[in-house]
Amino acid sequence: MLQLISGITLAISVLMPEPQLWSVFASIVLYVGSLGLVFGNGTATILNHNPEVAGSANATIGIARFAISALIGSIMALFHTGDLIPFGLVLFFCTLSGNILYNWALRIKS
Repeated sequence: MLQLISGITLAISVLMPEPQLWSVFASIVLYVGSLGLVFGNGTATILNHNPEVAGSANATIGIARFAISALIGSIMALFHTGDLIPFGLVLFFCTLSGNILYNWALRIKS
């Protein structure tokens, strides 16, 4: 939720006519700071479901992170406008899709 809230505030901040440094900076700090919580807990959850192939699962997680990051970074570069709008919207949509997929996975599990 912290990452989603910071993604929303970042998207709102960059869409303003003149984004304020403090709001953009605070949103990015909270967003990046929450990645430590998401990455560690996400990896532990995945490895907990597949303990017999933990090494292969961990390697797959690492490759997937880098591949998805490269893809999203390349897509963001296509929409380069010289301002922060593509950056803010990509971070917002990444965290929004992550939250949607997480809630979808919880529904399937139960």
